[in-house]
Amino acid sequence: MLNENPKLPRWIYLLLIFLVLASCRMDQDAGELIPEFTEYQKESGIDYLEILVYGDAGTGDDGQRLTASAMSDYVQNPVNQIEFIINLGDSFYSVGVESVTDPQWYSTFESIYDPDILSMPFYSILGNHDYQGNIGAQLEYVSPNNDRWQMPSFFYKQSRTLPDGTKADFLFLDTESIFYGDAEQLVWLDSCLEESDADWKIVCGHKPLFSNGDHGSNGPLIARLQEILDHRADLYICGHEHDLQILDKVNGVYYIVNGAAARLRDTSVGDNTILAASRIGFMTLLMSESELVCKVIESGSGIINTTVLKEK
Repeated sequence: MLNENPKLPRWIYLLLIFLVLASCRMDQDAGELIPEFTEYQKESGIDYLEILVYGDAGTGDDGQRLTASAMSDYVQNPVNQIEFIINLGDSFYSVGVESVTDPQWYSTFESIYDPDILSMPFYSILGNHDYQGNIGAQLEYVSPNNDRWQMPSFFYKQSRTLPDGTKADFLFLDTESIFYGDAEQLVWLDSCLEESDADWKIVCGHKPLFSNGDHGSNGPLIARLQEILDHRADLYICGHEHDLQILDKVNGVYYIVNGAAARLRDTSVGDNTILAASRIGFMTLLMSESELVCKVIESGSGIINTTVLKEK
């Protein structure tokens, strides 16, 4: 209880209490920015490529299961035609897997993602927690469900071409290795971006360059990657932070953080924030000849934002 000073009237103390409570409420809301939006509608006669992206899922707990169920619901909607899924790493908390027969392959992957619905490829990369285990096992594992787990190398490329000729390149990185100065991977990435004739160039890593989340921006990755990405990639999407962020473009590149598939941490709003949400969920990327669109889905609630990132 406040120790009232008899020299001040009681209404001042009531005003102080109100201001304290109001500031607490402001602090509670300050970590999120979810703009109003109009749900994106596909145009008839236009070819689209849509992929589903999630990160930091490997807990085996209720949060991961909720997201997996929401992913199934999204994929089952006939309006949504998901070509493949991107897994941004930290697939097995907290110390990775020991081998291709580790029980976690079942408990945090095969039993979580319904093989009858989510049967498409899961293109996966390594996170820092995966590095605590046998990273080679993630290359060697063969899923009994349509061979859906895919990690052909520690860094690799996938491409897709739409019927109208629109092409998208997806470049998958091992950011743990880059953090410690993997020159070979940087040369590879630079070459891929330089030689690509794709309409859309999407780079996927586990750790962020820029972030307003708990970990913040990553100086070593900015130093090693940003110049390679500048004005050549359209988007860098990552996990690591247990939140959802869309950050405004830097030198032509949008930066997205998508690591909230199982557990959450607080996030914050910066000068570059388009969206910041501490919500369990995932995203999809929708591409056509003329547009690159990001949908943000809160598990159990549905689409909470659609942002048109680029128009040509």
